Amino acid sequence: MIIELPEKLTFGGKTIPVVNGVARIPISVNWRTFVYKITVDKKGKQCWYCGKPLKKEEITMDHLYPQDLGGPTIPNNLAPCCSICNSKKGCLTEWQYRQFLNAPEKKKKAIKARFAKSREYYKCKRGFFLPKGWITTREIDSIFVKMLINETYLCKQYRKIEGFYKAYGHLPYPIVVDRNNYLLDGFLVLMFAKNNNITKIPTIVIKNIEMVMGE
Repeated sequence: MIIELPEKLTFGGKTIPVVNGVARIPISVNWRTFVYKITVDKKGKQCWYCGKPLKKEEITMDHLYPQDLGGPTIPNNLAPCCSICNSKKGCLTEWQYRQFLNAPEKKKKAIKARFAKSREYYKCKRGFFLPKGWITTREIDSIFVKMLINETYLCKQYRKIEGFYKAYGHLPYPIVVDRNNYLLDGFLVLMFAKNNNITKIPTIVIKNIEMVMGE
């Protein structure tokens, strides 16, 4: 997958070098903070749904494919949003939410119930609902990950992954890696897979991102 990047790529007051179309990002950069910043740089400071202009502190980040359906934190799946629209959209996809908004008032309850049923279907069938072109698989042992020696991962979110797997037999979302298989997002689901002898893991590979040392 190639992610959307703004024409001028900066972070923390510094220019991020782009070599042959590949952004070289220091491994010290927090991935989510970086992604939120470049999403605003690319898509602007207005609500994706109602068009309201937003101040920096008013911006929330909507996952177009919701996190409840495995939606990753990458620019292609994010949009700046006001808190009201973000709350109303909830666990709907962008397409579902726009259908809901355009529906007659008397049909909205039935539409939401239908979408909730389809959400459960995808959880049972695959674990998540994302475009097929986004997903590949990687061998667990091929993933490079930065982990603090004393980092604790047996937390509430880890238990949630564990419960999801027991209920549906699938991992709840794919991990995200750079072009060299360096882990960008999905540490807990990776650790759950390792701990449960799952050898292959659904993965989104960002081909135009490379994490580097000392830049």
